[in-house]
Amino acid sequence: MKEDRESNRFQGWPFHAEERREDGEINNGAFDLISQPHKIDSIHEATDANGLRPLIKYLNRPVGCFMTLGCAAGIEDDGLYYSYLELTIRYAELARSTDWPQEFEQKWKHFLERAESQTEGIRHLLEESCRMTYRHFYLRPEIDRRLLVCMDLRAVSEAHHGY
Repeated sequence: MKEDRESNRFQGWPFHAEERREDGEINNGAFDLISQPHKIDSIHEATDANGLRPLIKYLNRPVGCFMTLGCAAGIEDDGLYYSYLELTIRYAELARSTDWPQEFEQKWKHFLERAESQTEGIRHLLEESCRMTYRHFYLRPEIDRRLLVCMDLRAVSEAHHGY
């Protein structure tokens, strides 16, 4: 996994909702889906059709080790369907560790093994169609500096994007 040193995406979580942009898109803001799982209904980008909704629900389940931070999905100018999903490890000590990228990859592989037993094909989708990078951010700004992983997925259409 490669470090993203050039990202202009948010640096602190939770981030606040934004007004509707000129292109019609809206940023809903951040939701703590671990303590408020029903808030997933407010994330318009996360659908069953594109696979983000079930993945986000699974990652934020009460017994998991990850938490999601944000996502987006849609069609780019090149006509391809894209999404990204940002996540971190819930445990503060591990999320701040200098060995964090290696620890994340180990926990991610374990997650994929468990997820594959429940959702056939998810492991292949996430291993083969996903580019993962990491960067620094603050969970609850200026209090808890951690590392965040961004998963970027591309597909020819929404139907080919989900699992």
